[in-house]
Amino acid sequence: LGDREAAIRDFERAKQLGADQAPVYKALYRLHAEAGRMAEADAQIRELEAKGPRAAGADPLLDRLVAEASLRARDPAKAVEEARAAVRPDS
Repeated sequence: LGDREAAIRDFERAKQLGADQAPVYKALYRLHAEAGRMAEADAQIRELEAKGPRAAGADPLLDRLVAEASLRARDPAKAVEEARAAVRPDS
């Protein structure tokens, strides 16, 4: 547990220093989710989404995470849209 909390602090510090790349947000999502803090996990995804538009299907993992967060936020239309983007057409 201590290692997870230290990792969260480190990633939050990285964000403060300007590392606003998707891998930082996804790592924070994972760490919060593993700790059972889904509100905090979802907040990472919403913050990343607020940074600007992204190409649908360009990051299937992120699309899936947004879909899951949308379901928890009771936004089924967005959840379906993101779930569809997460599935590659050739799959």
